Amino acid sequence: MIIKDKIELEFNNKLRYYRIPLILAIIGFFCFFSEFYGRQNYSINELNNTSNKIGLTFILIATISFVIKNNDLKFKKIKSNIDKTIFLERLDKLIAKKEWEVHLKNKSEIILKTDRCAAGGRFFLRRSYGEIIYIVIDKNEFYLKSIFDFHKNFEIIISTGENKVNEKSIINIIKSAANN
Repeated sequence: MIIKDKIELEFNNKLRYYRIPLILAIIGFFCFFSEFYGRQNYSINELNNTSNKIGLTFILIATISFVIKNNDLKFKKIKSNIDKTIFLERLDKLIAKKEWEVHLKNKSEIILKTDRCAAGGRFFLRRSYGEIIYIVIDKNEFYLKSIFDFHKNFEIIISTGENKVNEKSIINIIKSAANN
């Protein structure tokens, strides 16, 4: 689902997208609260042990990671007085050239899916298999975001810049179409 300022994910996609901060937070909570289990009295002075410090560190890293990932869902906003037909023609050429799949295309929203074979990686650490590109057209404003395709990426993904390359190629189309 697309809202004006950022991408709103469904619950299962949220779990996939925020999996790293979630795993870190769970580990942190287990470390922090392991000392509380089975104790009757617990004073604030006893919080200064290694397990609690590790737990708080994991919780802090999880919080920072969550904020970064949440901000990464925000659209890039581009203002342009552009001829939309020229933009759509050039976008169609880019789609054909890069062999992207059109998932949704109407007057105000376009969702594209890329499909690449991802090489390398061991076990659960891999490069991306594809991205989803969201484009929202609202009068003279374009909202653009490229994120990993949740249905193809179950592992922890190493970004090699594919999302930024996709966004940059579409931004170049917007700028060049605005010049015509």
